Parts: sequence; structure tokens; C-alpha cells
Amino acid sequence: VADDLELTVESAAEEITKRGGQGHAIPCDLSKDGVIEEIIERVVKEQERLDVMVCSAYTTPPDNLRGEFWNQGLDMWDAVNGVGLRQVYAACRAAAPHMIETAKNIPQ
Repeated sequence: VADDLELTVESAAEEITKRGGQGHAIPCDLSKDGVIEEIIERVVKEQERLDVMVCSAYTTPPDNLRGEFWNQGLDMWDAVNGVGLRQVYAACRAAAPHMIETAKNIPQ
């Protein structure tokens, strides 16, 4: 369905800006706790609101990514999901209060 689309964080930010908003693609090291919370607080301070957040996090496992999953150690699962699932959850937790506040200020 989306074979001909460029679906990246950068293209999402560009599309938001093109449509009159202020899109920002902010690279960061999500393997470190607290980084996403700092970024969200910075954006809210600078923009005074948070309308949209694209959650996209992944890391390459320390060992062989290819091969049968049953031959992979739990360290592979921890590496991939420790960043992917954990930090997406952390981002949603940090962003939700600000996005709820933004929604309260939208005229009905």
C-alpha cells in the first residue's frame, strides 16, 4: 500500500511543516532513560504545547540479528525491546499530560 511513500520521522516532520505546523525530527539516544522526557519538556517549553508525537524507536541487537529466533539469546530480546517497547511507552507517558492539556484548549 505504501510502497511509493517515504515514511520516515523526517518526512513526517516535513509534512507537518508543509501543512502549516512546526514539525521537528529530533535524533536522540533512546537507550538512555530520561532522554525522551527531556526532549518532550524542551518542545513543550519552546512551543507551549504538544499536538502530535511520532513514536519510533529501535536498536540493532548486539549479536546476530538473522537466524532462527529460538537460537537467539534473551539479550537480543532485551536489547530490541528495551529500547523499542520501553522507550515508546516512556514517550507516551511523558507526552500524554501535555497532549491532554493541548486538547483542552482546542475550541469546540
